[in-house]
Amino acid sequence: MRQHFPRPTRTTFLGFAVAALALVALFSGCRKEDYLYDATLSSPSNVIRFSCERNWPYPLYSSFQAVAEANNTTFELSFDGNEGWRAIFADDITVIPKAAFVRHTDLLSITLPNSVVTIGDSALANTGITSFAFPLGVTRVPAYMFQYCVDLTDVILPEGIVEIDLAAFEYCHRLSHVNIPGSLRTIGDQAFKYCSALPNMNIPVGVEIIGSSTFMCCTTLTHVNIPASVQSLGGHMFDGCSALKSVSVPNSISRIPDAMFSDCVALESIFIPNSVEVIEKNAFRNCSTLSQLFIPGSVDTIDSWAFQDCVGLTSAVIGNGVKLIGYDSFGGCSNLELVSCYCLNAPQLYYAAFNDISPRAVLHILPGAQGYDDDFATGYSWSSYFRGGVVSDL
Repeated sequence: MRQHFPRPTRTTFLGFAVAALALVALFSGCRKEDYLYDATLSSPSNVIRFSCERNWPYPLYSSFQAVAEANNTTFELSFDGNEGWRAIFADDITVIPKAAFVRHTDLLSITLPNSVVTIGDSALANTGITSFAFPLGVTRVPAYMFQYCVDLTDVILPEGIVEIDLAAFEYCHRLSHVNIPGSLRTIGDQAFKYCSALPNMNIPVGVEIIGSSTFMCCTTLTHVNIPASVQSLGGHMFDGCSALKSVSVPNSISRIPDAMFSDCVALESIFIPNSVEVIEKNAFRNCSTLSQLFIPGSVDTIDSWAFQDCVGLTSAVIGNGVKLIGYDSFGGCSNLELVSCYCLNAPQLYYAAFNDISPRAVLHILPGAQGYDDDFATGYSWSSYFRGGVVSDL
């Protein structure tokens, strides 16, 4: 049953208080049942539902009233047994203010009309809603919009949404489906961080920017498609996605960012396109299932810890453009036995670059290649790591 509230007056509040006290006195013995009463707040049509076991949620009412007053409109609330509150706004509302209903955990659902064009940051953060459909006029999912909405399972983003802002869905542990429209251009930092029930993500063509830690610790995420329209990827993007098996990296990307795939322990293979020039620190650290690796000739830098502790890695091909391999880049790759390097001049090695690889590891190089026996400033040469020998047979 819905409850309808017009803009209150002092008389309205006084009348409501008197009615509520009378009802408490009259039904003080009630336990689980809810009763419907005409509170006659300002006209016979204004009806509230009063629960014998639950106090009227003054903070929730105040939040809705503030939004209604800001828009010169009305709203309705209904109480669903002892489960929580549901809300519907009138058709002429245009703005939902910042933090409008934040921390109202007993708010189960809210219906906004298509007249709404602006929703403020954190508007529904830490509420009890389970699903949400955006009004058609909204173009941005605000920062922290659904942060800590731990019961949210399904969200529909209409065509016209161009941005998902900072931490919009962070810690939505039960979120399993998000409809991403083709109009989307930007996915902000931490947008889906700790969405641990999200199984896959199809990012549409047209998205240009994906921020840092966007899918961090999405522990059920198995497949992601990144379209060629993407020009920028943030660090730690899939860090801790322990179920991730495959990702398509587009040839529009020039860098594999810091810790992008760190601790993706189920990642079986990765295709690095020939547009990539730098593999940054920790990019594939502890990808323990990754067994083979091909680094294209476009790459000139493999930064520190890039493939550290990839214990499943058995073979690696290093393209002819690499000039520097950073500290501990392949350290701890204990089963790495075969490395083929196509560089005529040996890339510079930082300290411990191939530390603790297989004692049987063999390095294959081009005939006439130079510098593989030379000690770098760190005191280590290529040949010192490959105790199985260096063979000029590529």
